[in-house]
Amino acid sequence: MGGRRSAIFGVLLLLVISMSPGGLVDPKSVDAASSCNPEGAPTWGTDAELLTSSKEDNEWFLEQGFDITASNSRLSPLTDGFSSRVNITDGGHTAIRFLPMEGYRYTFCISLALAPNQTIQPSPQADIYLMEGLDYERYMVDEWYGDAPSDWYSFYGWIPYRDIHSYEGESSTEFAVTYEGGGTSSSFGIFSTSNSQGLYLVLDARNNSRDTDASAIGADLIGEVYVTVEERTMLPKISAYLLCCSLPFVVVIAPLILHQRYNRGGWHDSSVGHYIPEVDLMHMVETAQGSTSNPYVDDETDD
Repeated sequence: MGGRRSAIFGVLLLLVISMSPGGLVDPKSVDAASSCNPEGAPTWGTDAELLTSSKEDNEWFLEQGFDITASNSRLSPLTDGFSSRVNITDGGHTAIRFLPMEGYRYTFCISLALAPNQTIQPSPQADIYLMEGLDYERYMVDEWYGDAPSDWYSFYGWIPYRDIHSYEGESSTEFAVTYEGGGTSSSFGIFSTSNSQGLYLVLDARNNSRDTDASAIGADLIGEVYVTVEERTMLPKISAYLLCCSLPFVVVIAPLILHQRYNRGGWHDSSVGHYIPEVDLMHMVETAQGSTSNPYVDDETDD
């Protein structure tokens, strides 16, 4: 029985360890890399798409960098890293669209500097976001809803990918993410499309609708962008549901199994115990009403 109890205890211990945060998520999948390796320039329109806008541009018609015919082009899944230098107009934004592969880890390193020949020399700061297609569409037109009540934000608002990849008021930043999909604020809305558009790395130099963002600094910026790609081995998504459901199941079933094991352990089997001889109890002999005597004890005689 001791071996059986040890086996059950070992199974329970493994389940508890697997349910811990370290057992479900690779901590390296969300930690930024210490540095990004230099990569070659991307093929715009194939590996990635460069989208830029300025303060004077109509937000519905983005100016396509390098090749205007590449707008909304079909991109190949990004499996190799790249590096590029991009311009960020004061009061505008620059976005890099790419098509991530599920299970790949993408590390981003961005550093900002003032563009040459600026009349003022402020600190080169901007907001950096990673977002999906629907949120990027809402981001482009969020200035239209500047005076809208906050209760309406769920209809027109946007969030960064997984609601955490926003780096505001930064001159440089590094972060990494393993793409799994499902990081948008909503799958429907007024300005909704399929999330198969991919991810958008946005360098924002304007005052957007978020309360925590940095305001425009009054000068153009230059951004150095490095993207490193690594293939990761991931468990199927259903494994998380199995682990979450297995622990309550074991907690309920384990006591029943132990109870049955003990009942079938043969505790009442006579072969297990030692031999116990039969002993007849000695009968008391009645001598008179209300009195008893022991035949093995001599009667007392009067002197």
